[in-house]
Amino acid sequence: MFNTKMQYNVLSYKSALRNIRVWLQVMLSYLFIAAIIATLTCAYLTEINATVITVCLILGALIGGYQAEAIRKKVGLHQYALQLHQQRDLH
Repeated sequence: MFNTKMQYNVLSYKSALRNIRVWLQVMLSYLFIAAIIATLTCAYLTEINATVITVCLILGALIGGYQAEAIRKKVGLHQYALQLHQQRDLH
C-alpha cells in the first residue's frame, strides 16, 4: 500500500546508501594500501613509529577521498559500481 511518493523515497534512500557504500569502498581501498605501506615502513625501521603511521594513513585517506570524488563527478558512483560488477562477471 505504498503511494508513489513513498516508493520514490525508498528508492532514493537505497540509491543513496549504495552510493555511500561505493564511495567508502573506493576511499578505504586507498586507506588499506596506505596501511600496508605504513606497516612495511615500520618493519623496515624496526620500530613502531606513530608519525609514519599517521602520515601514511592521512595521505591514504586524502588520496582515496580525492579519487572517490573524482569518480563521483566524472563517471558517477552507480555507473562505477556497474562497471566493477561487469568486470567481476568477466573473470
